[in-house]
Amino acid sequence: MSDHPITVAPNSRRVVVRFAGRTIADTTNAVVLHEASLPPVQYIPRADVDMTLLRRTTHGTHCPYKGDAAYYTIEVDGRVAENAVWTYEQPYPAVGAIRERLAFYPSRVDAIEELARNIMAGIEDIQVGYQVYAREGGEEFGAVRGIGPDRKTIMIYVENAGDFTVPLEAVRGVHDQKVLIDAGRVDEKLRTAIAHAHDAEEPGL
Repeated sequence: MSDHPITVAPNSRRVVVRFAGRTIADTTNAVVLHEASLPPVQYIPRADVDMTLLRRTTHGTHCPYKGDAAYYTIEVDGRVAENAVWTYEQPYPAVGAIRERLAFYPSRVDAIEELARNIMAGIEDIQVGYQVYAREGGEEFGAVRGIGPDRKTIMIYVENAGDFTVPLEAVRGVHDQKVLIDAGRVDEKLRTAIAHAHDAEEPGL
């Protein structure tokens, strides 16, 4: 309807959804739905979502413009986000591109990030001295110390903890002399170091 415009288009960026320290979804094949004055919504293919962390619920809603929506709850290590995910399995033809894709309530997950596609290219552009982050917009926790000889790992220095080797698959972003690390894809020792990177030193030391 002209008074309630809806458009669906491919998203040229990578979309990552995080909850409870886990990557719930990671895709370069999202579509973004713009509906009237509402915030844009990312619809992600199920193949790019960790469905083992989702539980179908009996909740349902109806939208006069898109159709009937079904819902999933996210459950990760004791944390629960009730009905945080919705899907239109038989949407109206005008929005057929969102069929069976999943969308997430931003307020019920920890982050929905849009990243440049060149993040997927690997670590070719990483240089010594680049700052390292666990999330977009967060505080840096260390810096790159070196690149592995096979270019499949990087060495990073974490404040208050020392040096760590990070595999390529844990690197999820490289831009503006920043390296984004997926904390869910590194070992527990490094995750602990990241969490305490900015702990203040004890007085008198």
